[in-house]
Amino acid sequence: VRFVDVDILALVNMVAYNYGDEGTWIIVHLGPAGILSVIMEAGDPVNIRQVSYEAEWYGGLLDRMLLAPETSDETYKIGASETLLLKQFVEETTDQVLEIVKHFSDMSEKAVVSGVLLSGGYSRVEGLPARLADVLKMSVSLVDPFKKITVPPAMQQDSRFQKASPLLGVAVGVAIRGVRAP
Repeated sequence: VRFVDVDILALVNMVAYNYGDEGTWIIVHLGPAGILSVIMEAGDPVNIRQVSYEAEWYGGLLDRMLLAPETSDETYKIGASETLLLKQFVEETTDQVLEIVKHFSDMSEKAVVSGVLLSGGYSRVEGLPARLADVLKMSVSLVDPFKKITVPPAMQQDSRFQKASPLLGVAVGVAIRGVRAP
């Protein structure tokens, strides 16, 4: 019996479809299970790495912060201790992504990285893409799984859809399996 992590294949499929299969992309999927990184060259995964977070409590904190505003009319207020914990999450994530990029740079001196694409629920932590871009000195953005997919205008303008978009990378990648990019 063999198990295949569909997330990896789906993310590569979604990025190749929406961003093209030329060049090198670093896909970083952040969620409750940890950090899944996939380095994609010419549309194929060439390096995969799964890292668990050092702290098990990230999930509770980030779920409260990211989900509370969507499920109630009240905004979630971040206290001083939560700010420190959030800072720790951002630092750990930044360190892990920096190590991924360094490891890849050591492996491949020729490849020019097109950018880092963040996906998953924890990628929505405010300031994370900008922090990573500053540290890595390269383009870092939230993945847009619908970049080349026609979405009705009413849906595009819905703030809930916009917030959920980075979470849908795996689902879109599975859904468009076998479809060629336009």
